[in-house]
Amino acid sequence: MNLSTAFPSKYLTAADLPDEGSQAVTIEKIGLEEVGRDKETKPVIYFEEFHKALICNKTNGRAIARALGSEEFDEWVGRRIAIYRAEVEFAGEMVEAIRVKAIRTPATTRQIPAKKKPVHTPEPEAEPMPVEEPDDDEIPF
Repeated sequence: MNLSTAFPSKYLTAADLPDEGSQAVTIEKIGLEEVGRDKETKPVIYFEEFHKALICNKTNGRAIARALGSEEFDEWVGRRIAIYRAEVEFAGEMVEAIRVKAIRTPATTRQIPAKKKPVHTPEPEAEPMPVEEPDDDEIPF
């Protein structure tokens, strides 16, 4: 048993994610909910791939807006992002947190063309110069 098992959370924590790498997720819905001891109202993001939701902080909200090109929550629904574990400083201590980023696909990554090797094309062979045939009418005899 570990701490996460002993005290399960209804919200995603870094411990719910793989130790390394990121996980692609699809935003299912977003709502405003009262969270924490102070019952502060925050955006909460639900994903198709998890039963738990992510409490969206300002850092992750801005990252999602950049990744998806919109600050409108309604435009995020159905879109995909990647979530991952990261160590961040909080209250003077390093703690694990969830961070988000854009999913890189061929359509979203900048394509750098490969350098082309020069192709040797042989010079076309010169065509023989046409020889003018003398006009028979002009030959004196």
